[in-house]
This record gives sequence, C-alpha cells and structure tokens, in this order.
Amino acid sequence: MDSDSNFRAMKKFILTPKYAFRVPVDAEAISPSKFDGMDAEAIRAIELWEGKRKVTLGTLFDVSESKVEGQNSSTHAEPKEEGPFIEILGDVSKVRRLGRGMTKGTIVLKGSGGLRLGEAMLGGRILIEGNVGPWLGSRMRGGTIEVFGNAGDKVGAPLP
Repeated sequence: MDSDSNFRAMKKFILTPKYAFRVPVDAEAISPSKFDGMDAEAIRAIELWEGKRKVTLGTLFDVSESKVEGQNSSTHAEPKEEGPFIEILGDVSKVRRLGRGMTKGTIVLKGSGGLRLGEAMLGGRILIEGNVGPWLGSRMRGGTIEVFGNAGDKVGAPLP
C-alpha cells in the first residue's frame, strides 16, 4: 500500500500580511493544532498581540481557506502531515512564536520568519522558504523544521 493511499483531504489556510509589521507580533496562536476544526471566519477572530495592542488575526492578515487534496504547488511542501495546512505568504520577520507547541499539520512560510519559530514543537512540519530569526525550534521535542535560507543563533537550544 503506498503512503498516499491513506491521504485525506485537509483544510488549507493562506495567510497574507496586510502591511509590514513595525512592532513584534506574538503569533503563538498561528498553528495547525490550534486551527484544527476552525473555518476562516473563526481564525480571523483569534486574538494576537501586536506590540502592546490586542488585535484579531484578521486585522493583521488576509485569510483564505481551501481544501488540499494532492501535492501542494510549493517546490518543497507536500501536505502529507495530518491536520490543517497553513501557508504564509510574505515577510513575517517581526512575528514571534509562529507554530509554538504544534502537534500536527504543516506550515509553509514563503518569506522570512521571526524569533522562536516552532518553539516547543511536538509534531508536524514547518518549511521556511526564506530566512528565520534566532531560537528556531527551541525546546522542540518532535516534528520537522526545514529552512531553505539562513537561520539565526541558537537553533534548537533550550530557553534560559
């Protein structure tokens, strides 16, 4: 039995920043594990911190939803992990803790990512088609992170 025979359709969410972020954005809530069972409308309502301001994800990102039923168009990503598939288009280097604690699913970042991406990850897959800041995969215990660019200091390190 080939590995694709167990493949089932899953939700794909595309997030595109509405503007260039000037202050850090805490994006711990952007994770396939947290998006599981949600639709685009519910995802837009998720609360994040932009600097000292609490805002909704829909204030910061355009969010669209579709189904993934075969290979993704990305040169590196094949959505074979169970769980939602999140594609982020653009530079999110001010966005921190993207994918924190994720247990399943896939994140493909087509741009640069910020501090502590994939922190405390337990499962799933993150692909970064750009550069990423320090502390990538800190406290990570499972899953896969691939970077097709440069990574900052302290990759996979424990936090102080």
